Amino acid sequence: LNARATIALAAGIRQIAESAASELEAMAKRNKTPWDEAHAAHVRGLFEHETGNAEAAVELLTRARRIWGELEAPYELATTCALLGQALQANGDRSRARLELQAARDVFDRIGAEFDRRQTEQILAALDKHPSGKAKPGLPQVTAAARMQREGDTWCFVFEGRTLRLRNTRGLEHLAVLLAQPGVDCWAIDLAGSGKVADRGDAGELLDPAARQAY
Repeated sequence: LNARATIALAAGIRQIAESAASELEAMAKRNKTPWDEAHAAHVRGLFEHETGNAEAAVELLTRARRIWGELEAPYELATTCALLGQALQANGDRSRARLELQAARDVFDRIGAEFDRRQTEQILAALDKHPSGKAKPGLPQVTAAARMQREGDTWCFVFEGRTLRLRNTRGLEHLAVLLAQPGVDCWAIDLAGSGKVADRGDAGELLDPAARQAY
């Protein structure tokens, strides 16, 4: 279905691509697995990007990117990062676009996906050669690139030629979630619980939606 949507969009047959995206979304809803959810978000994001809805594409691809990272699926993650970078560029956020494309290029390079690495390098070169669009208002301009990347049970931080590795903690997971969606408000109580109600046996829900909103 992923390939069908990609080929159909390349051939300009949007109806087939839309059908494939809808089928993937139905599959994700039925199976409720992270793998299916990530594929569905990626393909729908691809469809929105190709049909000119950059803002929706960024939201969907950011979701797919997060799930691929949690699943530790490097090729899928890099593929989504590359597409997210293009969607961000189309949406006027060149700083984030460059970071996503650089992350995709580095992962492709690490896993030996040379064809994909060269393609991403070409997109990066075009981004620098022909700048277009303006950064979204309210978002800080990035002057120096930094990278935070999950490596098994550790996080790798790279900034200005220096590398630091820290063992995974809940706080670093929260930081990764926030960095993945800059400019997006996030309730601390939802961040701490990943949006889910904690399991406390027979105690029931600790906070219902109304109580959470009041809090």
